[in-house]
Amino acid sequence: MALSPVLSLDDVIGDLPGLWVQNRSHFALGERLSVRGMGWRAPFGVRGVQVVLDGIPLTLPDGQTYAEIVGPTLIRRAELVRGPASRFWGNGSGGALFLSTDRATGEPFARLRAMGGRYGARQGMALGGVPLGRHYVQGYVSDTRQDGFRNYSEGRRTRAGLHGRFRLSDRTRLRVVGALADQDTEHPGSLTQDQYERNPRLARSAFKNERAGKTSTQGQLGVNLRSETPWGRLDATAYGLARDLDNPLPFGYISYARRSGGARLSVQRQQGRLEGGLALDAAFQRDDRTEWQDDDEGNPVRDSVQVDQVETVLNGAASGFLRAGLTDRLRLSLVLRASRIRFESDDDLIDTADPATRGDQSGTRSFTAWSPSAGLSYRLSPTALLFANYSTAFETPTTTELVNRPDASGGFNPNLDPQKTRGVEIGARGGLPDADLRFDAAVFYLNVEDALVQTGTTPAGLEVFGNASGSVHTGAEVAAAWTPRPGTELRFSYTGGRYAYDGDVAKSDTVLAVDGNRLPGLPPHRLKGVAISSMTRTPRRRAPMATPAWTCIWTTRGWRSARRACSRSRRSATCWARAT
Repeated sequence: MALSPVLSLDDVIGDLPGLWVQNRSHFALGERLSVRGMGWRAPFGVRGVQVVLDGIPLTLPDGQTYAEIVGPTLIRRAELVRGPASRFWGNGSGGALFLSTDRATGEPFARLRAMGGRYGARQGMALGGVPLGRHYVQGYVSDTRQDGFRNYSEGRRTRAGLHGRFRLSDRTRLRVVGALADQDTEHPGSLTQDQYERNPRLARSAFKNERAGKTSTQGQLGVNLRSETPWGRLDATAYGLARDLDNPLPFGYISYARRSGGARLSVQRQQGRLEGGLALDAAFQRDDRTEWQDDDEGNPVRDSVQVDQVETVLNGAASGFLRAGLTDRLRLSLVLRASRIRFESDDDLIDTADPATRGDQSGTRSFTAWSPSAGLSYRLSPTALLFANYSTAFETPTTTELVNRPDASGGFNPNLDPQKTRGVEIGARGGLPDADLRFDAAVFYLNVEDALVQTGTTPAGLEVFGNASGSVHTGAEVAAAWTPRPGTELRFSYTGGRYAYDGDVAKSDTVLAVDGNRLPGLPPHRLKGVAISSMTRTPRRRAPMATPAWTCIWTTRGWRSARRACSRSRRSATCWARAT
């Protein structure tokens, strides 16, 4: 386990090329993930990027992801699929991030750790693992608190988890994963540029006066069974999630009880140069949502119900893939996925005979998507290959985005459609074993159609969404790691791109001329270098007790953050040391 005092996913996976982690530095909003510019518009949580933790999807059927259950310190392995990836889990797959907390070895261990820092940051953690015959079980519990850089941003997060690997036979493995997260945090709100320049620690008065914040509890459990059968490798996964939220905000008090779950069954077989597989998966999401006016102390006014509805999302899909070795060096891959998603909202507040009246918010919408992809790879050597891929993705609007109609009438917005993405990439990856060098390089082009953007507000102040003509994302990514001698490693990654609107945005009463404008929150250049050197001489099979890592990040025209080094100029640099 790393000894580095990390509190953000950026400290763990921020050097993956193509990935931009925007740490908004307070618990109420969480971190925003963007892969090649996809996911840039998320107001909270993660949108447009699929996240899978220990084989269990964190992304819900409607495309939203709440990553607060992920403890950054516990991540041992991260894999990133850059670009459109709806072939994996469907909705909201502008990229796919696979995280693992599983220990590679089955050795017993026990650890206690504590950390403290500026602005009241402190964390305590206990974790351990023990083999049970042919099986292995590990668990953890942690508590993280902060007073916050900004006023009115105090927060707490408590996490716990259990991970078990069970060897049922020589051909069959069972994995059980459970996780729990509980948080209570204040919400200081966002600042305008003028407000930030006057006082970056300021909290918006409306948020502070109304005691805005978020209290949530989320628990999830998943099982995965993998078995080698005469028909091929069988993989079956089932999972469930429960999340309860209370969210006082200046314009109201939002509360919901969410229940979600799903299952996936796949079979994969290889015969000579041919490899193929089929998969079926289904998922559901049910939100029992209530919204009230709130008093001046962050409490709901119980006799002022504004929304009382049950939102249901059902998702079913079938997919298949084929990989063919055309020659000893050249391989072709084909993937096709068909998805159907149904949204339904049942209004329990007012049930009128005429669904077109303002009183009845019930409605349904269904979307069907075909997600093809194709790829070619050519092996230059046993350790290096060239690749070229074409892939697709789609992202549906959420239930809230569908319900908030511009004319404030009932039902779902019939004019709001999913956004669709098509992308191509060309690159090379591999290594030079004699030089202890690993590399990965790619150039990409993404075309996003019917981009989902905010186009106005209702008379009650709720956000209204529409489809823009689209956006175009182009760029290049390079990463390399060099080990000049045992115990010393140099890492380098660079991501550069242009992410811009392709057309104007039609708002409720006007047209916003944004054609060619850059998408906000995405730096066009990001360079990161890390140097790691062992303090002690140890055999390569054993990790040293502590390793100083010097990290430097450079961005141009990046987003403003609480880090003062990144807040005053268009070109900035930050450097710090950490132990890993």
